[in-house]
Amino acid sequence: MDMKRTVFFFTLSLAAMLAHAQLTLEECQRRAQDNYPLVRQYGLIEKARGYDLSNAGKGYLPQFSLSGKLQGMGWYRGSVQDAGVYYTFYREDGDMGVELEFSGRYVGDENDEVTVYGAAFYRARTVKRGSYVYDTIKKENQYKLDQVSPRYFSEIVL
Repeated sequence: MDMKRTVFFFTLSLAAMLAHAQLTLEECQRRAQDNYPLVRQYGLIEKARGYDLSNAGKGYLPQFSLSGKLQGMGWYRGSVQDAGVYYTFYREDGDMGVELEFSGRYVGDENDEVTVYGAAFYRARTVKRGSYVYDTIKKENQYKLDQVSPRYFSEIVL
């Protein structure tokens, strides 16, 4: 859990530092679209164009849920736990996996707001998954951020 929070806060810190750069939103979107195949493949930039400060207070988000979008991009719902709630999504690519921890959703009720707590990178196939399986990422199977390829990281974070 501490490693997940560390990775999450590092990511937030990195995002905050990058936010001070002198790039426009349009320039950032152009660079993301030019450099990252997943952004281009799923058209996320085009979908996000409709979101601005005028509708932020109205709870408007582009028409896609976290659950639906992640599952459409090769992520899987984590283990279903007591009362039919799950708290993670995960994805494994080759020898690397990533687990996204969030505030939790009931199965079948995936459209409500969630809070994302963090992401952890780990050695694939080392976490048991399934209904009422409470396995976690073991410390010896975690990857430090500098062990994750920048391209893989950017595709996962975007």
